[in-house]
Amino acid sequence: VQYINVTSYNDDETNAESAWNRFMFNMAQANQNIVLTIDQYKYENGNWEGSSSNEKRYTITMSDNTVNVSNVQSAVNAVTQNVISQLANEGEVAPYVMSIDETIDSDNDNQITNMDETNPIMDINVTPSEAGATINIQSYTDGKVSTVVDLIVETSKNEKGEGLISVDVVMGEAVIGSAYFTSNIWDVVTSNEDIQLANVEVTPVKDGIYVSGTTAASYRIVSMSGAIVANGTVSGDNAYISTSALAKGIYVIVVTENGESKAIKFAR
Repeated sequence: VQYINVTSYNDDETNAESAWNRFMFNMAQANQNIVLTIDQYKYENGNWEGSSSNEKRYTITMSDNTVNVSNVQSAVNAVTQNVISQLANEGEVAPYVMSIDETIDSDNDNQITNMDETNPIMDINVTPSEAGATINIQSYTDGKVSTVVDLIVETSKNEKGEGLISVDVVMGEAVIGSAYFTSNIWDVVTSNEDIQLANVEVTPVKDGIYVSGTTAASYRIVSMSGAIVANGTVSGDNAYISTSALAKGIYVIVVTENGESKAIKFAR
């Protein structure tokens, strides 16, 4: 694809054409990386002729060109799909790096040059692990890191010996979302929404977990391979369970009281 023409329309009764933008694509080799540039040009009319202004440029630097991207959202989706595909087909993941920068026409000369302001938008780094890979995503606002998210992709096997792949979305110490090829693998609740113990609060923190609202409850911590790595009993408010001895990874804590259970995923 050399370019894409995009016509915008008024959101009113006229539905008239209001803006005309052309996105120009160019891919080149730079040392060991592939560099894709996307230039946004604004035209004065729908004839796509005459004067135009180069208002914005996205620069995407990749380890290779196996991932097709056109914007930030597609970059994250493509990298994640690529990692899952490698695990499913090859059983291992290759290291991968991608950076996305934005250059704006800061001097208002209608052209993007080296003198214009460039800021990072996102960095994506794939690091292989024994069980899969970690996809680290850093988003930027005004040139500063604003959000850090880790996608932890792991392979395991269930009791039938079937291969499973899970993707956990981690921000800080909290797991904010998960995706599975097979869910509820070990007959424990793995979603924060499937809660039966309404009065019990389970709060993961760094190196530990606080449990409140119990009179006499048992707990077990399950690894993503299905092994029970810790268990015990808790009672009262702000009971503390240390997790500092656990290896880095994703776990599920299951708190059971009077035959009812509540499970929360957490990152160590």
